[in-house]
Amino acid sequence: MNLLPNCVAYSQDPALAQRIKGYLHEDAHVQLVEEPSRLESVLQQYEPTVLFLDLRAEEWRPLLRRIRESLPTVLVVAAGMPGSEPMREIDAFDVYAVEDVEMDRLRLLSVFRRANDFLRLLQENVVLRKDSLRRGADRQDQGIPSQSLPLPPHQFSQAFRNFSSVDAMLERLVEGIVSWARVARAGIFSIARGRDSYRLRAGIRCLDSLRDLDVTAPDPLVRWMKMNAHVISRTTLNHVEDPSDRIMLERSLDTLGAEVIVPLHGRNQIIGWLFVGRHVTGRPFMQTDLENLLMLSEHVSNTLENALLYEEVALQKTLAETLIHSLPAGIVAASADGTIRWFNSTAEEILGVQADTVLNRPLKNGLDGQLAGLLVASLRGDAQDEPAEWVTPRTRRSVSLVVRRLEADSQCLGAVLIIRDMTREKLLREKQEELERSAFWTELSAAMSHEIRNPLVAISTFAQLLPERYSDEEFREQFRDLVTREIGRLNTMMDQINAFANPRKLDFKPVNPPAVLRQAARIARQRAGNDCEVVVSADESIPPVHADEADLTECFGHIVTNAMEAVKNAPSPSIHITIVCERGPDSVSRCCKVHVQDNGTGIPAHIRDNVYSPFCTTKARGIGLGLPLAKRSIADHGGEISISTGPKGTTVSTSLPAATAASVQTNGEQAAHIGRR
Repeated sequence: MNLLPNCVAYSQDPALAQRIKGYLHEDAHVQLVEEPSRLESVLQQYEPTVLFLDLRAEEWRPLLRRIRESLPTVLVVAAGMPGSEPMREIDAFDVYAVEDVEMDRLRLLSVFRRANDFLRLLQENVVLRKDSLRRGADRQDQGIPSQSLPLPPHQFSQAFRNFSSVDAMLERLVEGIVSWARVARAGIFSIARGRDSYRLRAGIRCLDSLRDLDVTAPDPLVRWMKMNAHVISRTTLNHVEDPSDRIMLERSLDTLGAEVIVPLHGRNQIIGWLFVGRHVTGRPFMQTDLENLLMLSEHVSNTLENALLYEEVALQKTLAETLIHSLPAGIVAASADGTIRWFNSTAEEILGVQADTVLNRPLKNGLDGQLAGLLVASLRGDAQDEPAEWVTPRTRRSVSLVVRRLEADSQCLGAVLIIRDMTREKLLREKQEELERSAFWTELSAAMSHEIRNPLVAISTFAQLLPERYSDEEFREQFRDLVTREIGRLNTMMDQINAFANPRKLDFKPVNPPAVLRQAARIARQRAGNDCEVVVSADESIPPVHADEADLTECFGHIVTNAMEAVKNAPSPSIHITIVCERGPDSVSRCCKVHVQDNGTGIPAHIRDNVYSPFCTTKARGIGLGLPLAKRSIADHGGEISISTGPKGTTVSTSLPAATAASVQTNGEQAAHIGRR
C-alpha cells in the first residue's frame, strides 16, 4: 500500500498530467483522470485529497461547482494560461490556489505541500471536534444493538490444512470470511517471497487499484501494526490518541476500501493483514465482532506463516531437484540409515537403472555391490579420497566414482556418490595414445634409418675397397678404426632405445651429489669428445640424496653432454655446475638443487617447447633421447627439472629431495619393486 498523500489530476493534456505525476512521484500517489464522468467518483474514493484542475479541460465549470457543493474536503488547485478567460473567471470560485499551467517543479511541489498541510490541519480539527463531542460518552456503545458475528465455522478447517498452493488457500479463506462475516469485500495482503514488500494475495470485490499495490516494510501502516498489535476499525479510531496516526489509519482504510484491518503476526514480523469491507446489513462492527475477527486472524496467521514456509521449501526443493537432474554427473545419495534418497536422471542413464526401482530402498537391495560398498564405507567413515574406476555391468560404461560423507556438526547425515561417465574420455585417450604410439614408431623408424644408414654406408664403402687395398696397412688400420667406431655408435643408439623402452628397476641408497656430477662430467667428456673444462661448485654441507647412483649419473651425463656439444663453437667455452641445498616447498624438508650452465648459443626457439620429446634434436648425429631419459630419471627420483635458455647460453636446473632417515628406510624397503613409469 502506498500511504503517501492522495492527489488527483484532471486534464486532457497528457504532457501536463505526466509532468504532475513525475514531479510528485516521491510526495504523493497521483491518480490521472481524463474523462469528466469519472472525476467525481474518483474524488469520492480518494477524499480527502488535492485536485489539480486544468482550466483547459472539458466541463471544468460544472464539475467544479458540484465538487465545491458535495466534496468539501477536496482542495482545488487550478492551472491555466495567464491572461486567459478561464483564469479571470476562476476568481469567482472558492479554490485553494491558481497557478500557471507551465509552473516548474519547485513551484508545483511547494503548492502541493502547502495544500496537503492545510488539508491535514482540517482533518485534525475534525478529529479533535469529534473527540470533544464524544468525551464522557459510553465507549462500549458502538452502534445499533445487533447480533454479533458467530465464531468461525468448521468450513475453514479444510483451508487451514491445505497450503500446498498458498494463493488457492488464501482465496478459499477469503471466500469463507465473506460468507461468515457477511461483508461486501475482503482481502489478504501478505509478504511477497524474496522481497520486503506486501502484495494482495487474495481478495473478493476489492478495488482495482489494490492489484498493483506494493506496501514496503517502512510503510507507516506496517510500522504502526508492529507497535500496536490490535485491530484497526473505523468504529474504534477515536481511541487512537495521536491525530496524525488517526488520519493515517483512516486513509489506510479508505485506500483499502475497508472497515476493519486485522494484522497477521508471524514469529518476528508482520507477515500481512486481513481486511474486510462494510457489513451487508449496513450495521457497524461491534466489539465482539472485532474479537472474533482477531481470533480468526490468529488461525490465519499460523496457517499463512506455515504456507509461506512450505512455499519457500517447495521452491528450494524444486530448484535442488532441477539442479541435481541437470548435472552431467550421476548423483546417488543415501541417508544416514543407508536408504537411497536421491537418484538423478544422469545416474539412470549411466547405470541403466530406473530411479523408481531404487529410491527409498536400502543400499544393498537397490545398487550393485561396488556402488553400495562405497556408500556404506563412507557412512562408516572409511571412504577413500581418490576416485575409483569401474565398468558398469549393465551399460558397460567406464566410470569414475567419487564418494563423500555428508556431515553437519560432526553428525553424519548421509553420503553422496558422484558418477562420471569416462567412456568417451577413455576412447579419446586410447585413440590419442594410439596416435602417439604410431607417431613414436614413425619417428623412431625414421631416426634409426638415418642413424643406421650413415655407419653402414661408411662400412660398406671401406668394405668394397678392401680387396683392392688389402695390402695397404694404413688402409687396413683406417678400416678397423672406422668399423669399430661406427659399430660403437650403433651399440650406443641401441642402448639408449632399450633404456627408453625398458627402464630398469632402481636401487635407492644415499648418494653424494658432487661425486655423481664429477663422474657425469667425465662420461660426457668421453661422449662428446670435448676437452672443455667442467667446473663443479658445491658446499661442504650438501646432504646426500636418496637415489640410484648409476641412473642418476647417466641422467646428468646426458645433461652435461648436451652442454658440451652446445659450447663446441663458443669462443671461450664454459660449463659451470652449481650444487646448493635449499628448503623444500613445505619449509621443513630439504632439497638439493643442481644448475648446469653453459655459454653456448642456446636452444633454437622453434624446438624449445619440444625439448623433452623423443627424437627432438638439432644434432647431425643422434636421435634426441638424452633429455627425455634425463627428465624421466629426475621424475623417478621425486624431483623436478626446468630449462632456461637464451642467446647467451642455457641453464638446466634440477631439484632432488635430500635423503632423510625415514626416506632411506622406506625407499630401501621398496627398492626391489620400484621402477619407472
